[in-house]
Amino acid sequence: MTRFVIVGAGPVGFHLGREIGRRSRVVFSDTCPRVSSAIRALGHTAIEYPLDAFEWRRDDIAVLATKATAAIAAVEPIPQGVPIVCVSNGLNPDLRAARAGQVAFATVDFAVSRNGAGSVVCTRRGRITLSRASAKRATERLAASLAGSSVRASIARDIEPHLWSKLLLNASLDAVAALTGQTLGQVFGHTGSFHAFRRLLREGLAVLRAARIPLRKVQGITPSLLDRVVHTPVASGMAALLARRSALRVESSMLGDLRKGEPTEIDYLNGRIVEAAGRMGLDAVGHRRVIEICRDMEAGLAEPGLGAAQLLEACPWPAPASKPAPRRLRSPRARFRGPPISATHAERSARPSSRKTAGA
Repeated sequence: MTRFVIVGAGPVGFHLGREIGRRSRVVFSDTCPRVSSAIRALGHTAIEYPLDAFEWRRDDIAVLATKATAAIAAVEPIPQGVPIVCVSNGLNPDLRAARAGQVAFATVDFAVSRNGAGSVVCTRRGRITLSRASAKRATERLAASLAGSSVRASIARDIEPHLWSKLLLNASLDAVAALTGQTLGQVFGHTGSFHAFRRLLREGLAVLRAARIPLRKVQGITPSLLDRVVHTPVASGMAALLARRSALRVESSMLGDLRKGEPTEIDYLNGRIVEAAGRMGLDAVGHRRVIEICRDMEAGLAEPGLGAAQLLEACPWPAPASKPAPRRLRSPRARFRGPPISATHAERSARPSSRKTAGA
């Protein structure tokens, strides 16, 4: 029987492992002894990191759910023959190079958080999208273990568009929520924050389009369609209201890192967009500004607050995607009847009338 080892038992890792455990055996591993003790109290198997003394089996699959900043260190004790499925945020080319052929990437779009009692609560249901290419069919076995659970699993032939689509939304929405100290839903209810989110989303879209990176749906909508919706006056207000209600309790993990004084994933999110822009000869000035503000907060020079949204207003807004002018269609009959009716009327009005007037 396949055994899944969840490396990083934070909210995302614990929720995913809990759902996998309905059909398969799961072992949790975390660097925090308090988290491991809480997991054991719930009746699950948990071991403390590092995994040097852990006895790996031939059919084991490691699910990497740590922060992107800790991914490289987390995979060091995992043997070379054990397949790894990484669900961390952002793009991590260093991890891909360090375990080439061993690690497969996936994206999750469900949202989980800890409540006041410390329990993990799913605040927004979603799915996990897994790469088809994986060692020992690890992703297919993981998808089979999630059958019938609250996490819907799907297999993608090319995972890169899914990674970039999720990254773009994280870099636009989660970054603004973290820097302003709000939940994701509150961003849509504050004018300055919502303005900053729209600005970053449009700038990131321009970079991905220039790089010819296709986009995929995240929570049922593509980033390009979301951009059109939030920039349409009537639809924007309705979308903001719905998003605010659905994500009112969803907190960005980046905000938690800033509050605890830990390094954030800003380089793996906004930093990747800035790098992609540089390769295309573009300048993602808005995302660069986000990185600068986040660096100040990491260094303790500033604190998350609504004033961060105003700092983004100094950046010039990217121009909207150009669209060809709509063609004016004329009916086939009009092509054979000469000038428009208005010109015909003008010509007739200039002629003297041949009709006799009354009394003439």
